[in-house]
Amino acid sequence: MSPVKWLMHWHPNPGATLNSQILAEACACAESLGGSKDGRWKTSIIFYRAMARDSASAAAGGAPPQLPPEIPRELLGVALHERPGLYFSILRAQRLVLQADSAFPQVMEKLQSYKARVTLNFEVTLHPSLSF
Repeated sequence: MSPVKWLMHWHPNPGATLNSQILAEACACAESLGGSKDGRWKTSIIFYRAMARDSASAAAGGAPPQLPPEIPRELLGVALHERPGLYFSILRAQRLVLQADSAFPQVMEKLQSYKARVTLNFEVTLHPSLSF
């Protein structure tokens, strides 16, 4: 098995319902790129949103503060459970990937500059006898 992992951000067509046929097509696409269905896979993904801070504006009942354009509005955090000491952050708009220590989510929580909005946990066990 190759030591390289790919994270693909896939959006089904609007209005499409995820079913076994679509899953089989997505797997076939990944296999055509050299991917394989093998073993157990587990990961956690966290979507973070930037938190604008301007207490004077908020206290006065004004409009919410705007973020400077150089500050990403969102980032995606990925923890691969087969690499417990690492944490990856993805800035999609800037096409950057940051590799950090696994304590990164705790640092983000203490800084309070980004707030975790959604956490998704995935666990898949594939057996050679299964087919789609």
